[in-house]
Parts: sequence; structure tokens; C-alpha cells
Amino acid sequence: MRLKSLPILLLCLHFCLISTLYFFALCLHIDGRWVLPADLALLLASLVLVYRSGYFKPSPERTTPLWDYADLILWLVLSLLLWNKAQPFALVHGQWDAWAMWNTHARFLTSSDTWTLMLDPAMFWNSPDYPLNLPAFIAAIWVHTAHFDATVPYLAALFATIAIPAIVYFELSGRSRLMALLAFIVFIQHRAFLQCGMAQYADVLLGLFYLCSLVCIEQLQQQAGPVKITAFLSGFFLATVLWTKNEGWLFVIPVLLVFAPTLLQRKNRLVFAGMAIPLAALLVFKLFFAPRNFGATHFTLANFLNFFDGARYRIIFDFSNRLAREQFALLPYALVVQVALMLLLRRLDRSMLVVFLAFLLYMSLFVFFDFSLEWQLATSLDRLWMQLEIPFVYIFFKTAATGLQKIPAWNNNKWLGKSGW
Repeated sequence: MRLKSLPILLLCLHFCLISTLYFFALCLHIDGRWVLPADLALLLASLVLVYRSGYFKPSPERTTPLWDYADLILWLVLSLLLWNKAQPFALVHGQWDAWAMWNTHARFLTSSDTWTLMLDPAMFWNSPDYPLNLPAFIAAIWVHTAHFDATVPYLAALFATIAIPAIVYFELSGRSRLMALLAFIVFIQHRAFLQCGMAQYADVLLGLFYLCSLVCIEQLQQQAGPVKITAFLSGFFLATVLWTKNEGWLFVIPVLLVFAPTLLQRKNRLVFAGMAIPLAALLVFKLFFAPRNFGATHFTLANFLNFFDGARYRIIFDFSNRLAREQFALLPYALVVQVALMLLLRRLDRSMLVVFLAFLLYMSLFVFFDFSLEWQLATSLDRLWMQLEIPFVYIFFKTAATGLQKIPAWNNNKWLGKSGW
């Protein structure tokens, strides 16, 4: 089964490509206005490569053109509904982290002469060590258009918020249109997702690149579609995760462990070529510009004793329990159903294992760092869960679609299984 969401994945790729090219332009004191024309040329070149790979040719799993058009129309209608539901949560300058950190970083990045001022020790309060994927993208558009208004951060947030259910929808529609529709409805009805997405934070953007990584790596594992393109995208999105937020390492490490047999195959060596551009930008920023981050400044060997402090676990459990009731009410039930489905299908989903390991690493940080535990939980736990919930929704409905295909009465029905529902 090919990547049905490839056009959207290419847009996500060029989102990061704009930010990395603009960052290198800053470092080399090159006029940043050339970045968008250069990226447009690369976008056209990538479309030519995709066309030559045979992506647009009819594939064995393709149904009829009528269903393809129906999928596209339904996606457009659902996207308009999602946009309408998300609008009440949109603020002109975003919420705290948006105007105090991400958009502030973007304003610094509009000048190649003064952008390093944001790294001044006096700016410690707005996390100057954070990777620059989001702010560099915003700054690149601002510089090219010469209009430094709030429209660009809003559109960047809207893009991530709409791209996530779009990728999930198109990837699932090849398995079950019913599951694709239900997954999209989950995103539309999830208040916390819409609020976090339109807050102009980088958390939903990070969740988007988590999703892109897993979708591409799963395709690579199945050796489906244009393998070289899929391998390149897999590596690119993995490195983009690191270029978006510091905690991206907590996702990349499980991916490398779980999918190592796939990523290290000789025929998939373009994975490492894909990693090159975002990883180069990250290394240049971290090694030559960024100050030490929160983890490095608060790391001591004594922190390991916190793993034996039962009181910390009780605080984390109580806060997590309250958060699940208030913002993720269906998540515990979905986890139980996911485990039951994997047991019935007798198959451990590797992507689910990645999400689970990343979750354990996330929660271990709250235990490890001895720094105002209640404050850390109150300010970041909901967003960390949101980052992982995004790929989990895809994994859950993908597993459910696989389960439906195992039911003969459904799969052989003229109006259900055979028509792709």
C-alpha cells in the first residue's frame, strides 16, 4: 500500500526545509529573501521525482476514481469543519509560549546581524536553547513578505492542526474509510487538541512530525511504494523531530531501537541522507550558538535518588489521573481497547511500542529532575501527552481497521469491505 498522504508529507518536508535553509542563511549572513524561491524550486523538483517514481499511476489497492474523488471531497468538508471548530481557540498572538518564546525567537531571527542577541543570558526565561524549526520558518516568511504581523504564526499553527488529521485520514482510507472518518471526527471533537494547536505552540507541530516519521517508517518496513523516497522521508522527519523541540530525543531514541532492523538495512541507506539537512542545522545551532539547556544545568548524580522517592510517583499519578479526566477522558479506554485488539490479532504494533517507550521516558523526566515537580506537571504534562496522542490516534484506528479486515462478514460485504469501508 502506497503513501496516500504523500502530497501532504511533502508540504511538511518543505516546512522544515524552509526553516533550515533560512537558518543557514542567517549563519552565513546571506539575504534570507532567497530562501522561498529556492524552496519553491526544490518543491517542483521533488514533485518531478515523485511523478517519475510512479506515484500517480494506478496502484493495485486503488479502488475507483469515483471513490478517490469522494475521499478528497469528504476530506475538504471535514477540514472546513475542523477549521470552524478551531477558530474560537485562535488568539492574535497565541498563548504564553507563543508570544513569549516562539514568536519572540522569530522576531530575533529576522536579522542576521542581531539574531544572536536572543541567546544572551538575560533571555534565559524564554528558553533560547530550543531548536529553531518553528521560529525560523515564521521569520523566513516575514523576511520574504516584509510584513511582520501575526498572520504567519497563525497560519503555521493552522497548517499543523489541519495536516495531522489529513495525514491520518488519507493513510487510513486505504484500509477502512469508516476508521478514517472516525479518526478525523476524534480530532474535530477533541477540545484539547484544537486549543493546543491554535495556541501557536510547537507541541502539535512536534506531534505532526512524530506522525510523519511513523507513517513513513511503517511504509519503509513494508517496502511499499517508492522505497527510495520513503527512506529519505523517514530519515528527514526523524531529524526534523530533533530540530523542532528538545524533547524530540525521547521519541527518536525508541524509534531507532524498535525500527533498527528496518532503518539499518543497506537498501534503506537513504534514511541517513534524509537526516543530513535538519541534523546539520541542529548541530550547528547546538554546538556553536545555543546555551546549555534545562536538563544539562539541572543534571546531578543525586537526581537518580529520586527514582526511589515514592512521594514523587504519588504526585505524578494524582496529577495524571486528574489530567486524564479533564482533557483526555477517552484515552484510558482507548488504551485498553488497543491492547485487546493487539492480543486478538496476535501482533505487537511496533509504532505502539515506540509511543509507549516514549511515554515512559517522558514520565521518567518528571521523576528524575528535582525542580518544582508540581510546576513542571502543571505547565507541560498536558502538552507532552498531546504530542504522543497524535500518533496514537493513527495507531489505534489503524489497528481497528486491521481488525475489521479479519472479519469475513465485513470484509466480503459488497457495500462495506469490498468498497473500502
